[in-house]
Amino acid sequence: MPGQDLIDRMAAAYVAYHEGDAEPFFELIADHGVLRHVAPVVAFPFATPRRGAEGAKEMIGQILTDFQWLNFRAFELIAEDDLLVALTGGRLRHRASGREAAIHLADMIRFADGRIVEFVEFFDTAGLHDWAAGQRLPGVTLMNPGNRLLSCDPGEATRNKTLISDAFTAYSQGDPGLLAGLFAEDACYNSVASLEDFRFAGPCHGKAAVLENLGRIAEDYALERYDLQHLIAQRDLVVGYADAAFRCKATGKLAEVEKLDIFRLYDGRIVEFNEFFDSLTTRRSHELG
Repeated sequence: MPGQDLIDRMAAAYVAYHEGDAEPFFELIADHGVLRHVAPVVAFPFATPRRGAEGAKEMIGQILTDFQWLNFRAFELIAEDDLLVALTGGRLRHRASGREAAIHLADMIRFADGRIVEFVEFFDTAGLHDWAAGQRLPGVTLMNPGNRLLSCDPGEATRNKTLISDAFTAYSQGDPGLLAGLFAEDACYNSVASLEDFRFAGPCHGKAAVLENLGRIAEDYALERYDLQHLIAQRDLVVGYADAAFRCKATGKLAEVEKLDIFRLYDGRIVEFNEFFDSLTTRRSHELG
């Protein structure tokens, strides 16, 4: 199974990285492979796009100049065809201040001929920026609350993918009702960002709270574009990657963002929804002037 092969190879690379050896990761990168972070380069110099294994070494070297992973692991890997999404993270130390925090990342990795041709990493950019400056903690994902036993029926992945695909199609056309109707009564929704920046950020629990949060997004932002570019499903997880644009109603400014949405479904209902986006760039759309 191609998807499982990608999972096995990336899982081994992440384990090696945790043990201080990034070579297995470098060996997977095609010479023309592009590596980038969904983050403003002015705030994060390591987010400068790089190419090939040498570029990856420069990128990781720059990250490790400022930060140190105290522990690191991949806690979810989802793959379909030539695309893999990994949810990773651990405890990170900021070298200059000595501060420590839990940091969660989402990696979208596209393969061709068995090599990485595109590596895109998401994280709470506003949170990491502020934490490194001595302020609040970054946002993190919230996965599998209550250790519920969730379905792993292979056929269910296809059905879940269709449900989310239809909901995204309606959402992109200005109708959020289909997506809203998919949430289970005990669902959790978590935008990996801070309530200090966004009224909808952070975890909320229960369908009523989820729908209230979705309502806050509609109150604060007008959706101008939602272009779903990738959608993959495996086990009980569905992941969508989209190019989106939201206009802040308070300032009139347009926030153009890449989004990564991770859904966990059970019996055809969403029980978890975690979303990643460039929170620092989006926060700046709130600023007047």
